[in-house]
Amino acid sequence: MAARGELGPMPDCAIFADTRSEPTAVYAHLDWLERQLPFPLLRVERGDLRADCLANARGDILHGKCSTIPAFTRGKDGRAAPLMRQCTRDYKIDPINKKLRELLGGSGQPGR
Repeated sequence: MAARGELGPMPDCAIFADTRSEPTAVYAHLDWLERQLPFPLLRVERGDLRADCLANARGDILHGKCSTIPAFTRGKDGRAAPLMRQCTRDYKIDPINKKLRELLGGSGQPGR
């Protein structure tokens, strides 16, 4: 909508946080979108979420801590119960915030 002038002000950029584990259609859409937008589409990442989860399952610890994905287990009552997750923060929010700090002239590191 912003690219068509239906929404303002015009963004300086768009930021996509890539987990490197998105469906092929997502990457095809991003490639198409980049050609449509009058502003840059910046891609940021923390790493490969799928590979990191598999490495963690093998007992390897990456990035200093384990990031958990949305998953379910059977609760005490026998029903599905969600496990705690933090992958959205680790693989989406934090990389976007880091890029925003960089674009705004900061170091890209919180508190610096």
